[in-house]
Amino acid sequence: MIYIDCKQGTDEWLEARRGIPTASEFSKIITPRTGKLSASTDKYIAELIAETVEPDHDFQGNYWTERGLALEPEARAWYEFQTDNTVNEVGMVLLDNRSAGVSPDGLINSDGMLEIKSPKPSTHVLWWLRGVLPDEHEPQCHAALQIAERQWLDFVSYCPRFRPLLVRITPDEYTVKVAAALAEFTERLDAAKSRIFAEAA
Repeated sequence: MIYIDCKQGTDEWLEARRGIPTASEFSKIITPRTGKLSASTDKYIAELIAETVEPDHDFQGNYWTERGLALEPEARAWYEFQTDNTVNEVGMVLLDNRSAGVSPDGLINSDGMLEIKSPKPSTHVLWWLRGVLPDEHEPQCHAALQIAERQWLDFVSYCPRFRPLLVRITPDEYTVKVAAALAEFTERLDAAKSRIFAEAA
């Protein structure tokens, strides 16, 4: 593993993730429910290749992403108090060959990690009532386990004035599907890079 010790959102962080698939975008690689390659793979490959030549840092987020960033320290403090775990912040974790990366909300000891979401209240209530990892975050969380080589991930949904949701995820058959999808995606990405840059030469 390669650990990038920087603040998430900085130029150094953006450069570390430039042109490589990241866990937060794994829904563009694998479908949440079926675990098969997503129909968005070609588009994502194009985005990553374009990023290697001309970085696209125009996205500024929206109200909910800004709210999530603001609430993250509060959610992390709640989690530490609730579990007695110490959360260590890190900018990014990369595979040794830098073919994929993850920006965790925290690493715990040598085997755990933390993923925090602060959704709008109605979404949080729905997730809390279901009490399981939301389908839409399954690719991200299992990719994080795979990339960071961790044994468990605690998923926290945090929304002020409501009880937080805490769900522990461990590697399973879906994680195996994620690993296979990443291998296939990486092969297709490398082939696409070879084609476009060879033809441009």
